[in-house]
Amino acid sequence: MKLGIYLFGDTMSIGEIGTLAAQAEAAGFESVWAGEYWHSGFQAAAAIARATSKVRVGTGVVQAFVRTPLTTAIEALDLDDVAGGRLILGLGSQVRRYVERLHGIDYGKPVPRMREYLNALRSLSTLSTGGSPVMPHGDYYHFDLTGFVRPTPAPRESIPLYLSAVRPGMTRLAGEIADGIIGHPMSSDQDLDAYERWIREGANRAGRNVSEIEHVQFVICAVADDAAQARHEAAQQIALYAATQTYAYRLEQLGFERERHAIRSAYEARDLAAMASAVSDRVLDAFALAGTPEDVIHRLSERVRPSHTTVLAPPTYGLSATRASEITQLLITTLLRAGWTR
Repeated sequence: MKLGIYLFGDTMSIGEIGTLAAQAEAAGFESVWAGEYWHSGFQAAAAIARATSKVRVGTGVVQAFVRTPLTTAIEALDLDDVAGGRLILGLGSQVRRYVERLHGIDYGKPVPRMREYLNALRSLSTLSTGGSPVMPHGDYYHFDLTGFVRPTPAPRESIPLYLSAVRPGMTRLAGEIADGIIGHPMSSDQDLDAYERWIREGANRAGRNVSEIEHVQFVICAVADDAAQARHEAAQQIALYAATQTYAYRLEQLGFERERHAIRSAYEARDLAAMASAVSDRVLDAFALAGTPEDVIHRLSERVRPSHTTVLAPPTYGLSATRASEITQLLITTLLRAGWTR
């Protein structure tokens, strides 16, 4: 089993993300991942790349639809150069509200659009090898780059492309045409079973061996010397996800409709304390690892699946930069002392 760590770090500085990445590599983590919202995912991942020399550097994830394929390809080539060929380009469609309200871009149909997007990125992989990609006119993308050749050589022939997925359509697409899938942090055992089924269906559709697709599974993981504090901080993160319709069904399918409604009501009132309080112990234990270092180590062995690359995701929602950094550092130390990263 491979073990990675997620440095979302929106409240942190880019420099702090680099510092934590260096600590994670020194502790023996196999990969370090950056997210994107208030920071550029590419910039955060570049900080990780500069601070490390061995770990795989993943974007988990950068938003596809708010960038053209050419912009993403050039950013990825630059980042892979900084990382010395260690980049995993994780892409996500994001939710419709984010793309249309914050960026003013039509969302379209996410699965067909992402299919076109990945095909475009595959064709753009020849930018540094003298190719002049031409993208057939699709519903969302087309380009003719005749004569447009990137003069900087790429560190390798291609960058692995991973898709973030929640629902079956995008998961099957990952199994069909991507190098890997990034499972959402708010995933129960039932969701993990569904991911495996949908990945296999996509792989079968394309005549691929399912072993060709890496399943990277993010797991919400909060640790503190005080178990109640860790559980409260994990509950805030779960509440953030559960408040949106995109992920709410994951509570409902487990029979947590009451909690889902309470979380949504508290969210609409912008009451973070009430949101966290609405996350019952059953909900928390279904979707997160949280507690003292001893608690987390005990439950980690029950939660991870050997076939997955497990990426531990410390909570950040509602937390200061200082507290987010403290949780991450303690998690790194906890896993090192327990021998999980060696």
